[in-house]
Amino acid sequence: MIGCRLDICIDFLALLKNDKAAGRFRNLLSSFEWNWLLDEAKARFPPQNRWKHELSCLLTSGAFDSNKNVLFLAQLLHGDRKYLERAASAVVSEWWHLMPFYVFVKNFTVTYNELGTLAHECRDLFKTVANCNDEEFDPFLSILTMKDISVLQNLMSNPWLSVHLTDTLLHTDTESTVSRKIHRVFFAHFCILTRSFSLWEIGANYLIHCGSEGRLRLESHIEAMHIEDEAMAEALMRICEEQELDDSKACIVNTMTYRFFSGILFAYLSGKCTQIIYYIRCSCGFCRIVWQAEKDKLATLSALDHMADYVAELGSHSLAFLFNYYRFHRSLSAGDVRSGVPVSLYSGCNFSSCSQKGSI
Repeated sequence: MIGCRLDICIDFLALLKNDKAAGRFRNLLSSFEWNWLLDEAKARFPPQNRWKHELSCLLTSGAFDSNKNVLFLAQLLHGDRKYLERAASAVVSEWWHLMPFYVFVKNFTVTYNELGTLAHECRDLFKTVANCNDEEFDPFLSILTMKDISVLQNLMSNPWLSVHLTDTLLHTDTESTVSRKIHRVFFAHFCILTRSFSLWEIGANYLIHCGSEGRLRLESHIEAMHIEDEAMAEALMRICEEQELDDSKACIVNTMTYRFFSGILFAYLSGKCTQIIYYIRCSCGFCRIVWQAEKDKLATLSALDHMADYVAELGSHSLAFLFNYYRFHRSLSAGDVRSGVPVSLYSGCNFSSCSQKGSI
């Protein structure tokens, strides 16, 4: 009843076959329609008010007096304070657990501006509870009594805040059932967060929190992600390093290598020398990404195979070094040491500092 699951109450009452009080209460609950609360029509006599009036008449006539348990439920549904206080002290542990039901029995169509008053009334029911402290800061009471409605609206529309609110509410219990619920929420919000360029990394952290299943989903998502820029690629590489996602690391290296060389090749074929110089000068981030890759991963940079005919013509010593470095590790991976040795002997007076750093 306190969870507003009238359908479950109806099923339990149906078990009392020959109880007239239970039958009347079950018929009353069955006549309630949740759609009444969604109807925006300004009816002179709203159906939910008529339903509440019918409940009052049944209580006054003693229709439930033959069964004290049913009578208690009816009085609770009617919103009688004495019965609500009994529920507050015996059924729920926190006042905000009772808040949805309290709103339901006190004001069907409450507005945001009226939530503060109802929150104070609901919290007052718990004054007899030992753990209730009026002087202690209550974040839930503060939220419900805010005058600025936009804060509440933003809380519901902002996925980042919603995730943390869910985390706060659910992560207080370590039971396996609750843990599974948390993971389902995190998986759902991860899909929302990754749609934003600025929030994808937050979503990744929540997947990491979900253990092995989360890591598998993260690895699959990284390999399908559109990498916006080198900064994002470096952030992804850092996550892959920390979580040991080797396949994703290789995928990122291949993607950035292909993108970098494609840009150079396009500029070369278009005769735009200044653009080639720009690509080479802006390749620091790209080099950091490639140098983070393991040697066996460098051997799989298949995108470099397509550059064999253009490396010498482009006149980039850094590019030539990387190409030969790739060929060297590819030969070693294939067990062809003889082919790898000549490639490793790189010489040239213009050997760049970036290449020197990488070779060391």
